[in-house]
Amino acid sequence: MTIERPEEFPEWGTNNDSLIKAPSIDKRKQGYAIDTSTGLPDIPSLKGENWFRNLVYKWIKYFDDKLSNSLSSINHISITENEKEVQPNIWTNLKSFTLPKGRWLFLISFRHTNFRVNQQNRSFSPVVISGISDVNGDLSTIPAINGNTRDGVITEAIENAKKVNGINNNLYYSNIAKEVTKIDGSFVENFSFTCVINAETDKEYFVKNIYLTYPDRELYKVFYQINAIKIG
Repeated sequence: MTIERPEEFPEWGTNNDSLIKAPSIDKRKQGYAIDTSTGLPDIPSLKGENWFRNLVYKWIKYFDDKLSNSLSSINHISITENEKEVQPNIWTNLKSFTLPKGRWLFLISFRHTNFRVNQQNRSFSPVVISGISDVNGDLSTIPAINGNTRDGVITEAIENAKKVNGINNNLYYSNIAKEVTKIDGSFVENFSFTCVINAETDKEYFVKNIYLTYPDRELYKVFYQINAIKIG
């Protein structure tokens, strides 16, 4: 599960040093204890508690500054994986990554290999949408596609997918039936495109892919290579 970065820090005791005092080393090693003579637990001191909470705040702020400076110094991103088999007719997050704050120029390349043995020229021949998005879930509604479906349902699925925000920007739509190259009984399609993304803050993005086809039992594989350079 992804946890969003909080907007606030647990700031504590930053305006009154007179009420902050570190416990002794021996006390820190021992921690709170039970008084053996009375059987009662220690009562934390005001200054000691202020010291502890103030120290925790300072360490969190220190690590946040280090992380922010590290991300802001990144000027190039490269994302790829080995070719993998993916289930058709569902939106798939192939990978997630953090895009640091800034203006980024992306070069995005995908290769889809289809092992279909049926004809490739029907109106519902395989269609893919691939690219990147800051949305974790589905990007469009995909009607159920199964062995009893009619051409109209396939067409509806394709039309819904083509309405996704980002087509021709950070997502790319392609009809394999029109742009495919046949190699040794398989159908291989390669496409590349560029886009510019302005990230106002460090933000998580997802490599997205969907392969719309019937029948949904056919096999296909996907490979991608994404490179980005910081331009502002």
